[in-house]
Amino acid sequence: LEASIKPAELGRPQTLIGEDGKPTDAPQAPLQLKLRKDDHLAIVAIDGSGKVRSVASREPVQLGAWLHVAAMSDGEKLKLYLVQESKYKLQGETEFIGKLINHPGTWIIGRGFHNGKLAQDARAHIDEVRVSSIALPVQLLLWSGPSVLDR
Repeated sequence: LEASIKPAELGRPQTLIGEDGKPTDAPQAPLQLKLRKDDHLAIVAIDGSGKVRSVASREPVQLGAWLHVAAMSDGEKLKLYLVQESKYKLQGETEFIGKLINHPGTWIIGRGFHNGKLAQDARAHIDEVRVSSIALPVQLLLWSGPSVLDR
């Protein structure tokens, strides 16, 4: 999942991109890119074992500043990257067993699924969204150029 995000409001939970529907017992949808109440960007996903996994940005995001984010899983790890100083910087990673759960729902930009209903609307500009069904190497992500990976 890749997107450009420019927050227009901070200090409350927001879902920037998510899948709709509730195919699991978890209170949220299978995959969501969120802005948390503490202003950290986070990817939240349910792995093949049914466990909810989450990775957040190291620093809080800034109001009104564009950021480019990429979240991906290779079937073993869920990783979150932000483009900083023209490089993809790994924000963190967590164990992620298998594939995302199979869900026939649609993607929603600017809204998520929480506790059985659509909620946590985003107050942000959201652009350049790309959802891939495979884990792309960093060199093929939207904002890649020479020497793009920086751990």
